[in-house]
Amino acid sequence: MSAIGNVYLDLGEYDKAAPLLQDAVRILQKDRGPDDLETAAAMLSLAEWHIATGQVSQAESLERSVLRIRQRALGEWDPKVGAVWNNLGMAMFRQGRMAEAEQAQRKALDIKRRSWGEDNESVRISLNNLAITLYREGKYAEAEPLMRANVDYRARVLGEDHPSTATSIHNWSFVLGRLGRYSEQEKATRRALAIRLKILGEDHPDTVYLLDSLATVLERRGLVEEALSCARKALAIRIKLLKPGARETALSQETLASVLIEHGDIDEAAGLVNAAAQTLGAISEAMPGQIEEEQALVSWARGDLAGADRSILKAIQSAQRSGAEARFDLPGMLATRAGLLRASGRTDEALQVARESMTAAGGLPDGHPLRADPEAAAGGALCDSGQRAEGERLLKQALALRGTYLPVSHRLMRTVEVDLARCRHAPHEAVAAAAGPYVGHWQMGYLVRPAKSAAH
Repeated sequence: MSAIGNVYLDLGEYDKAAPLLQDAVRILQKDRGPDDLETAAAMLSLAEWHIATGQVSQAESLERSVLRIRQRALGEWDPKVGAVWNNLGMAMFRQGRMAEAEQAQRKALDIKRRSWGEDNESVRISLNNLAITLYREGKYAEAEPLMRANVDYRARVLGEDHPSTATSIHNWSFVLGRLGRYSEQEKATRRALAIRLKILGEDHPDTVYLLDSLATVLERRGLVEEALSCARKALAIRIKLLKPGARETALSQETLASVLIEHGDIDEAAGLVNAAAQTLGAISEAMPGQIEEEQALVSWARGDLAGADRSILKAIQSAQRSGAEARFDLPGMLATRAGLLRASGRTDEALQVARESMTAAGGLPDGHPLRADPEAAAGGALCDSGQRAEGERLLKQALALRGTYLPVSHRLMRTVEVDLARCRHAPHEAVAAAAGPYVGHWQMGYLVRPAKSAAH
């Protein structure tokens, strides 16, 4: 009975699976007893049905019962006990209880390693699960070597041109980005994309997902034209393959909108942001606060500073309410608001928010690229308030840091150069710094106003 229920479960026919799995547990509990190993196996199958149908807390309750049965019957270090610890960890992960999930996954990994060593598929699955949990906790430095080892294992055992290898490389690229290793992230993303193009083709959903990822990475590195090409291609394929209003299409719209904003194509970006917001809701599932931040930038570009401030405040609040991954973006959002406040002439508020941005970035390691935005925001705000020496120091730090991953002609380089010139009371330098490929860019306007004199 349980075996037939498992077949229906594997086929996704959950309505047919449910009564068979439930009856199997009930009959085995009566005939063999509640602490029998066969009863435990049936309970584990029923837990899988609960997971598949979104009833995660019920699955966790069953898994805890199975864990107790197997620990008593088999001992703490049996691989079947490790399997239950792994399932428990994933149930906790799905409920957002990351610290508990990490503990359970470490226990599963210890048991599996003791039984099978390192070079085992089940061990590698547990390593990958732990790495993803660490990533979600914001423990990027701990997650990176685990993900890198998983990439090496997949490439060696399955081959470079295998879908699982591409997935492992893509997962690794995300943690590289969080660590600020943008050049390595770009290489990893291109590598994963090349594999998927070769084995799946351009029109496969997994390939399109990587096109979007590459667009984001390239935008981050200031390679805007290539980012625009990738994002446009991804959206075109989504539109061709999917029905109107699909979530995946909205995510591609969001990616393209972000690149268009950086490119200065504000009207097209605005339409895409609004379309994505209608599908995804006010808060993007993938990146809480991202849509509101893009809406803020569109409003800023159109001169609606009050509307921009309302949107960026919503973005900040969304990030603050979310987990470690979203809070990682908080310093940049606060820096954006500081810039808006400067553009509005609200100098004291701008300096306060810029300092909040610096505080939010305090957990980042020295030299991390995401420190540049808070440093630039605080440096500019300090210059505005007449504290030129400290402002210039922070602006120089921001310029040096941005120079490690951006082209010298990039807007974000030029904005710091403009602020530095203003800080030195060198208006001709400020005008020269604002010229070039980004002349007239919407974020340049407020920067060419004279700075206050230093306080005496």
